[in-house]
Amino acid sequence: MRIGSIRLARGVTRRHALAAVYASLTTISLMVYINLIQPYLLINILELPPSEIGSVTGRLGAVHEGVAILTMCLIGGLSDRWGRRVFYTAGFFMMGLGYLLYPLADSPTQLTLFRAIFAIGTSTALVMFTIVAVDYSRGESRGKLIGALNVISGIGVMIMTVVMSRLPSMLENAGYDGAAAGRTVFWITAGLCFFSAIVLALGLKKKSARDEPAEAGPLTSAVTALKLGLRNRTLALTYGAAFIGRGDLAIIGMFLPLWVTRSALDAGMSMGEATLRAGTLLAVHQVAVVAWAFVAGSLNDRFHKVSVMVLAFVLATIGYGVLWAVGDPFALLAFAGVIILAAGEISIVVTNNALAGEQAPNPSRGAVLGFLGVFGGVGIALWTFAGGRIFDTIGVTAPFVMMMVANLVVIAWALIVRRMA
Repeated sequence: MRIGSIRLARGVTRRHALAAVYASLTTISLMVYINLIQPYLLINILELPPSEIGSVTGRLGAVHEGVAILTMCLIGGLSDRWGRRVFYTAGFFMMGLGYLLYPLADSPTQLTLFRAIFAIGTSTALVMFTIVAVDYSRGESRGKLIGALNVISGIGVMIMTVVMSRLPSMLENAGYDGAAAGRTVFWITAGLCFFSAIVLALGLKKKSARDEPAEAGPLTSAVTALKLGLRNRTLALTYGAAFIGRGDLAIIGMFLPLWVTRSALDAGMSMGEATLRAGTLLAVHQVAVVAWAFVAGSLNDRFHKVSVMVLAFVLATIGYGVLWAVGDPFALLAFAGVIILAAGEISIVVTNNALAGEQAPNPSRGAVLGFLGVFGGVGIALWTFAGGRIFDTIGVTAPFVMMMVANLVVIAWALIVRRMA
């Protein structure tokens, strides 16, 4: 069966494909929204002093990544045995439960527990998002489908950012106090998660007797995924690319706003002006991601995927290099750097997922793609920690230089793998 030029895998109907499209629209957008609304909760519901907000946010982030890494070690292998639909549905349900409980916390400790529940949901949904895109496409169309679903995902993030970011002020204008407005926003978002769980439970493909059975349990599957990487140099490359590529995304998301804010304050601007400037650059970045995602997928279907990976990391390196060389986030060239960087980053995501799906044996595909998420999660934790240290001690653009060097390592690695293929 086809949707346009995309050929679907055997047994995948248009209903299944439309459910996957809906999942792409909502998965990442509902995952990242908590980072946008969390400061509102810390200030208006928990009433924390400004001096504690940074440390609480850091602790919540560390707990989230730790739980996510552990979950992703297991969830891919479990989905090989029980099917993708049940875990994608469960992931949205756990995300909804996290949003439901979050504004009921009466202390940072309780909030940390609720963040762990939310992390189980987001990591499960993220792994399923990757696996479903690979499962639902034939090899010759896999890049285009992964690219298309990432385009839809980017559109979902923009919709969520524009629409849901206005809700708190709209509720306050309607007469809600700060705490009531915050709780209402969280509970509306929880409702969206629960609704999405129902849609996926009804729409995604059910595991059937014709599907190839999983080879082993989840722990054994995780070990198998690691062994496959040790035996398969191309699969090992995807693990390394996930470790560094996910860091690329995290570094730009975390340190670009800090760089803009520091520069704006040094120039005598207000925090409001600084936030607006940072938001403008991030909006340009997201638009470029959406615009390039399908192109990246098409390149994967036309050319050798390792060659496309080299191009992806070259673009990311050039983008970081432009930002470092310009040194001024308000310069016009900074926008060019952000656009090039966005093209490289989404190309890394699309290419790595397509290449890993191609290299993974069908019975262990979930385990391999789950393990890809593990490497990505560890990369996020390590690169952001190192980036924070050198941001404070060396300079505001030092994290960009760090990622340039890391990207060059992957480029050299990929060129060696391509030559040996």
